[in-house]
Amino acid sequence: MKASNVLTGIALAAITSLHSGVASAVLVNNVGLEVRALVDTDAFGAKAPLANAIESEIDLPYDRSVVSISGGTTGSFSYMAVSDIGNQLLKIGGSLTNPTGTDFFGFGVPLINVYAQAKDVLSLTSAVAGTYDVTLELVVKGNLVTSGVSGDVSANSLLTFGPVVGLNTTDSSRYTAAGEINDTLSVTRQLTFAAPGSAIDMEFEAFVSFSATRVPAGFTISGDLSNTAFLNLILPQELSVIESGSGTFGVAIPIPEPQVHALMLAGLALIGTVAARRARV
Repeated sequence: MKASNVLTGIALAAITSLHSGVASAVLVNNVGLEVRALVDTDAFGAKAPLANAIESEIDLPYDRSVVSISGGTTGSFSYMAVSDIGNQLLKIGGSLTNPTGTDFFGFGVPLINVYAQAKDVLSLTSAVAGTYDVTLELVVKGNLVTSGVSGDVSANSLLTFGPVVGLNTTDSSRYTAAGEINDTLSVTRQLTFAAPGSAIDMEFEAFVSFSATRVPAGFTISGDLSNTAFLNLILPQELSVIESGSGTFGVAIPIPEPQVHALMLAGLALIGTVAARRARV
């Protein structure tokens, strides 16, 4: 049996420019991060939804490796969603409380929906010609609180993986029972490399979501997959990732905090002042 390298949250080697075999049009469609949340407690009445947030990113190259949203009102609802391609993880969570004496009904349409998705194209190369199994996993951990309304509350996960040119293979799960979620989605594809150094472009999509279509009077429902859904790429030792469509798979791009921005601006102002004084000397 060939030894395997399991690439989890550990950063890959620096990823170079886009592989020439991956068309930019394909990348626009197949590379991106998205998180979104929707909360509507008036069951589509006259009022607008209490929260409606969406953020997406498909720019190439990315200027960051993570998108996230969060919000809520104490005692009413909460939501959070993170899609992080650098650390290869997805996180979601949400809750909705019905403090009234009347059930909240969505009539099949979610009253709360929280969603996180990651899509990328990976270029794999082989040091030795041959046929190899390549596996991508999505390890999902969390919990679901249905408060006796099973069937109206659910979480979902999906993983697709396959060559850019060809058919993808899909694994998915739906969680409706209250309690702990501990699941692994797995897709294995067999790839043939005709010669050493040859490359094959593989695309994947992974998402996790939580939703509820009914909240009985006096109940709170919640879903928490913020324990994280990890992406694990399992490669034989002969194979390696040479680049990714996003340029960020396994390479976290830090985002400066607001105070860091302030320090940077102050530093630039100081540099400008010093330069101006020197110019007058």
